[in-house]
Amino acid sequence: MAHLCKPWDKNLIRKENSWELPELGWAKINVDGAFCAGSGNAGIGIIIRIVPIQSCYRLESTFATGRRRKN
Repeated sequence: MAHLCKPWDKNLIRKENSWELPELGWAKINVDGAFCAGSGNAGIGIIIRIVPIQSCYRLESTFATGRRRKN
């Protein structure tokens, strides 16, 4: 996981991604999370899209706090 700690480099290669509607009878769940080392707070966001139902459900929460452990 050391690669996660490298400083930002604007010359990194980026891959273009696009979201596609799920097939009929399927659901698509998109999840993202974040952690702030400074405050110790963590959060998660979830979006659920069900086809053929034309609706989208969104959930979000700041659900945890943490602290750094000494090894």
